[in-house]
Amino acid sequence: SPTYLMVMSISFVVTAFVGIVAFTVTSHSQSYSKQHFYCALQKQEVGSHTRPPWPVGDAGQALGPYQIWWQYWLDATGKLASTPRTVANTEAYKRNANDKATAQTLVDAYMKRYCKSAWSSTSMSLANVEKCARIHNGGPKGYKSAATLSYWTSFKKYLLTACAVASSASPTPTKPSPPPPSLMDKATGWIGGKLGALLGLGSSASAVTRSDCGRFPSIELLAVTDEDVVLTPKDAYDDPNDMDTCLFAVSDEHRTYNKETKLSPHFKIKEFLSHVKATYFRLSPTLVQCLERIRSQSGPLILHSGYRTEPFNADTDPPGLPNSYHLSGTAADILKPKRMTLQQMADVAICECRALFIAKGYELGLGLASDRLHIDMRKKSLLSGGVTTWIVKGASMNAKQWRTYVSTKQCAVNAPPQPSSTLVERLHAGGGDEATVGMPKHWNGVEIEYAENVDRQHAKIHADLTRILKEVISKSKHTCPALHKVYISSIVRPAGKTVSNHAFGRAFDLSRINGHRMVSHYADASKPVVKCATDAIQNAADASPLIRENFGPLFKHKLGKPWSVSGHKDHVHISV
Repeated sequence: SPTYLMVMSISFVVTAFVGIVAFTVTSHSQSYSKQHFYCALQKQEVGSHTRPPWPVGDAGQALGPYQIWWQYWLDATGKLASTPRTVANTEAYKRNANDKATAQTLVDAYMKRYCKSAWSSTSMSLANVEKCARIHNGGPKGYKSAATLSYWTSFKKYLLTACAVASSASPTPTKPSPPPPSLMDKATGWIGGKLGALLGLGSSASAVTRSDCGRFPSIELLAVTDEDVVLTPKDAYDDPNDMDTCLFAVSDEHRTYNKETKLSPHFKIKEFLSHVKATYFRLSPTLVQCLERIRSQSGPLILHSGYRTEPFNADTDPPGLPNSYHLSGTAADILKPKRMTLQQMADVAICECRALFIAKGYELGLGLASDRLHIDMRKKSLLSGGVTTWIVKGASMNAKQWRTYVSTKQCAVNAPPQPSSTLVERLHAGGGDEATVGMPKHWNGVEIEYAENVDRQHAKIHADLTRILKEVISKSKHTCPALHKVYISSIVRPAGKTVSNHAFGRAFDLSRINGHRMVSHYADASKPVVKCATDAIQNAADASPLIRENFGPLFKHKLGKPWSVSGHKDHVHISV
C-alpha cells in the first residue's frame, strides 16, 4: 500500500543514516565499571603512588589516594557542615581518607549523594563517568563548572589508556545472554515507533507506573520511573541526599489528581509545594504520616515550606543548604499552631515521628526558629545522638539548650499488662514483674541485677533504652537457654571529661552473665554461657533499629559500623 511503501522508504533512509552515526560514535559507546573509575581517580589524584604514605595535596587539605577534603568527608559520612574540627574528628577524617578501602567507601557515598543517577548502575557511560569525576573535583555542581574541564581531560586520558588495561579482568563464566540492541536497532526502533504512532499503527508506553513510594494515606500517586524524561530542567528536581523519594507530576496526565487532591485526611498536595511553580515534586509518605500524627494533637497546621526545587531553595532568605532535605521531599517547616508551643510540637515529633523514621532506616532532624519548627527525615549521623538539632537566629533557646531539651525528652511508655498472680506465671508470659517506668528486674525468664549505686527507675532513663534492654534479653534467652541472670553496672551517671550517653539516660553497661564477670570468663571454655550470651546480646543489639553504640568483647560498632574506641573488654556498652 502507499502507506507501507512510504514507511519502508523512510526506514531505508533512516537505516543508512544511523549506520553512519553508529560508526562515528562507536568509540564512545564503551561502558565503564566502578573499578575503572577508581583506577583513573587514583592516577589522576596521586599519580604513580600505589601505596601509603600518600601525598598530601592542596596545601595540606587533600588526603589519601583520592585526595579527600574535610568537607568531602563530612558530606560522605552524613555529618553537618558545622561539625567541629576536634582532635577526635580530625583523626577520624585522616584515618578514613588515608585507608584506601575506607576512602573508596567515602567516594561511593559521596557519589550516591551527588551523582546519584550516573552512579546508580554497575556500568557507566563515558558521559556519566565525566559527570561523577567532575563532581569529585569541583563539588556537587562541579560538572557544570568550566574549571573542572581540564581535570576531566586528564582523568579521561587515564581512563582510556592505563586503566582500560589495569581494570580488565577475565569475567566469571555466566549463562550467555542476548546481545544488547545496537545503536542502529535503538534508533530504527524509536523512529519506527514514532512513525507508527503518527500513522495510527501503534501506541507509545506510559512514562509512569505505580510504586510503593507513592502510597500516601489517602491516595496512591503515579511515580515518574524514568527521571530522564524531566526536561524543565532535570537538575532542578535532583535529590542530593539519595533518600529514595519518588518524583511525581504535580497533576497527572490522566487527571486522577491535582494540587487540590488530599494526600492524607488533612493535607493537600499544594501545601507541600512551598509556593514553587514546579511541574514535578518529591515527597515521602512517611513524612506525611508524621505530620498527621502531630496534627492529631495540635489541631490545624500551616506548612510554611515543604518540597523545594533547587532554584527555589537557592533563592530563599537565607539561602537553603545545597543538601537540604526539602530537596528530597522529606522535610517540612511548620508554623506555630494555636494549641501548642513549638517545644510541645517537637515533643510529639520525638515521641511519634522518630519511631516512624527509624523503621525506615533514618532518623529525625529538628530545627527551631522563632515562629516555626523544621522537621525532617534524614540519614543517620554518627554525631547526632539519634536526633539532629539546630536553631535559627531568633529562636527562644540557644543551640545547647535546644540540644539538651531534645536529648532529655521522655516519652510516655505504654503500661504493660496487669501482672499475673505469681512471679512464675509472669515470667512464663514473657513480661516483667512490675508496671513501673524504668528498667525491669526480670524479663523473659532472666533476672536483671543492678549495682548498688544504679537507680533503675531514674527519671532520666530514656524509654528506648528500656525497650532495647528487653529486646536483647528476649533474643539472647532464645539463643542461649542457659542464660538466667545479667548484671547492669551503670545506667545514668554524670558527664565526665567527654560527653557520654550515660549522662542523658541513653546507655547501660552490662558486665556479668549468670554471676560470672565477662573480663574473667568471656574466653573461659568451662563457662560457655558467658561468651554465648555476650555475643548474643551484642548481635541482638546491632540488629535493633534503636541501637547507636554497641561496644563489647565481640566487636565495637556505632550505628552498625566498626568504630575505634578503647576498652570494653570487661562489659557490653549499649546506647540508643
